[in-house]
Amino acid sequence: MKYSVLGYFIGEGFSNVFKNKKSTGASLMIMCATMIIFRNISNFRRKH
Repeated sequence: MKYSVLGYFIGEGFSNVFKNKKSTGASLMIMCATMIIFRNISNFRRKH
């Protein structure tokens, strides 16, 4: 893959993050909630 193509994809990705703020925020919140839930399950299993 050429560097210019990779740069284009990265640039489009960042511009779309700012264009779709609600979707980006919702995705980040779901990812954070999922990581917190799995961390709590992991800690619970380790303690018992």
